[in-house]
Amino acid sequence: MPQLFTRLLLAALTLSSSCFAADLPSEALKILTAKYPNVELKRISDVSFGDLNNDGIKDICFILSELGENGSYERLVVLAGRADGTFALFSQSDTWAAHMRRLIYTSIEKGSIFLNDSSVGYTEFEGTRYQFKIIQGRLKLIGTVHTQGTIGSDDESKSSVNLVTNKIVNVTVEDKKRKESFSRMQGHYDIYLEDFSFATISGKLN
Repeated sequence: MPQLFTRLLLAALTLSSSCFAADLPSEALKILTAKYPNVELKRISDVSFGDLNNDGIKDICFILSELGENGSYERLVVLAGRADGTFALFSQSDTWAAHMRRLIYTSIEKGSIFLNDSSVGYTEFEGTRYQFKIIQGRLKLIGTVHTQGTIGSDDESKSSVNLVTNKIVNVTVEDKKRKESFSRMQGHYDIYLEDFSFATISGKLN
């Protein structure tokens, strides 16, 4: 079974790879209620902890859901930890429309935020992993990995884009045979978290 589908299945069974609003530190909750006074804390999900700027202090990222006139919207919010135990709003993404079949989960690993957008159908699965890293004081998209395949099969295709080097690596597995191809993106892309949305990212990269 492909690795991505295994992760998707486990995440779906646990609802999230991280924790929820009830597990946020009280100082982080203060920031949220001040910044988003009309948002219920139960609309906060998939909270992840980690050190984004190598200062030895845990930072936080999470998905925030907001109810608008035309439905529910989501965004990624990042809080920077301080030495005194308080937090400050560091960055937030643009919004995207919530979808019941979309599985979104976050993680903070080795100084990067990974935002995973995945979906599983009756016969197929698909997902993209976005990597953000602090560059010159802002969270910048530095890479993506898109994977898709058929449920119950080891066949899958994967496309990795390095936005620092503009290198693209395409990998396909079919009948247990692995093929790789390499190419480069034309042009240079500076995509920061505050401008990021699932609704617009494809158009920015194409």
